[in-house]
Amino acid sequence: MYGRTIFHSGILTLPVLSEASFHSPSGLLENTTPFIICHRGDWAHCKSLELFDLNMPRLSFFERNAAAPLFRHFPRYAGVAVASFGVLIIISWHAHWQSILQAIPNTAPMQYNTAVCFILLGTALFLLTTAHAATAPWPGGTAVFFTLLTLLEYLTGWDFRIDHLFFKPYLQVATMYPGRMSPLAAACFSFIGTGIILVGANKQWRHRLTLAGMLA
Repeated sequence: MYGRTIFHSGILTLPVLSEASFHSPSGLLENTTPFIICHRGDWAHCKSLELFDLNMPRLSFFERNAAAPLFRHFPRYAGVAVASFGVLIIISWHAHWQSILQAIPNTAPMQYNTAVCFILLGTALFLLTTAHAATAPWPGGTAVFFTLLTLLEYLTGWDFRIDHLFFKPYLQVATMYPGRMSPLAAACFSFIGTGIILVGANKQWRHRLTLAGMLA
């Protein structure tokens, strides 16, 4: 049946230069004739078509939607959101927006250095989705450098003069070391930054993405 369309497993298909017979009433095909497949189920919105073999396993939800713009550009959107949050915190310090710096009253405020790390890591994540992915390890590595120094300050008691490097905080509520991010935040930033460095590093290393995912 040339030019006949069927719905099989929610996917609109069309035989390609070959006649195909059908089981009735299920609509399953007897042979493995190649088919043109449209994942959207609407020919009017099909931008790209591919040959489909009936011997191939049924695609999962995530496999069918992997090419959707939302999933494909999610890391880019996430990077912009993270960097924007860091910018908001920095503006809040300069504008004295205490309600934003302290989400819960009488708790430690979001530190300035923490906001700087949000900007660095958000920028690095955004760069990974562009043609400038090779530059992503630079902001990611800078964040790792600052956070490792912060962890060393906690572990050794030394002061590397980085807590007030960019800004001297005027809010010191529930803060033992004014201007210093928490050790938990420093550890998380270190892992995420290391993961970004691995992703943007040597692309010939097979296990770099696996290790980056484990760290992040």
